[in-house]
Amino acid sequence: MQNLVKQRKKTVESRSTLKNKALDFISAGVGCNCLVALWEAGVLTHLLENGSIDEKNIEIYTNPICIKSALLTLVKCDIIEKKFNRFTITEFGKALSEYMGLITIFFDGYSKLVANQAQIAKKQSTDLAKLVKWPVVAQSSIRISEKTVDPIIIQEFANLKCSGTICDLGCGHGVMLSKICQKTGNPGLGFESHPKTVSQANKHLANDVTIEVADITRLQGIWEDVVFLIQAFVFHDFTPQKRCLNIINSYLENFPNLRYFFYVDIVTPSESNNDIFPGFDYVHGLLGIPTRTHEETLNMFDQSSYSVIKEIRISDLPNTFLWILSPQRRN
Repeated sequence: MQNLVKQRKKTVESRSTLKNKALDFISAGVGCNCLVALWEAGVLTHLLENGSIDEKNIEIYTNPICIKSALLTLVKCDIIEKKFNRFTITEFGKALSEYMGLITIFFDGYSKLVANQAQIAKKQSTDLAKLVKWPVVAQSSIRISEKTVDPIIIQEFANLKCSGTICDLGCGHGVMLSKICQKTGNPGLGFESHPKTVSQANKHLANDVTIEVADITRLQGIWEDVVFLIQAFVFHDFTPQKRCLNIINSYLENFPNLRYFFYVDIVTPSESNNDIFPGFDYVHGLLGIPTRTHEETLNMFDQSSYSVIKEIRISDLPNTFLWILSPQRRN
């Protein structure tokens, strides 16, 4: 009888634990949206710079009711601590803020896409690209890369000690390209398909970095000065794999003196790499784009006109790699 009572008690505790875990899971999703609101309102920046904010000071913001509700939600997520009338960011909150790029890209950049997920799942939506906030995606990508990918690429450039033009394929505002050129002393060339982005970028870039409007899937021209290519978080959008293979091979005609191709991308989970990059697979699933595994990516390289001379796992980003490719010698 005592064993039966103990078993029932254990079952009740187990159910209670699972319910609490379920509520925490739901709160985390809501909390990410709250972080985006606080980020856009400038409250998160204030908390990171000052540590806390008094409840009465929330009134200076345009929508204090929204701000307060977001802060209270984040208390449940252990991101904010509330004592008396003061909201303080926790150590966990500070650590989480390092990943604001990941949060804003999914919960803001792709928010309209996710809002239409039910219709997409039933194949009732069209023109999905219009549901993506591309400027937000671009800015979020910059935040994701600046403390993770950029330092590694800069170090690898320093190790190679080569001179020549660095070309960034799909460079956005050219932030990463400009930073690398500044650190290495190499001139830079970027290709970006959005004319408005190119116009804005060229106003702020150094004289030795230029961005041009171009479709990187069909470049027209030959650039003999380009020695390095960089591509970050772009080619997973080009499917099927044969199409991506044809595109990267075509660059050997556009850049006849190419020596190194820095290829950065995310891969989908597989048996050998079972981590998952938050939101990556789901967003691309909504867009109808199948994602490649690590094995499939290496297989593509094997079939290409390049050799992989180095593979680097980006430690702070799940399932993210830098591959340094070099054109195979021609007879």
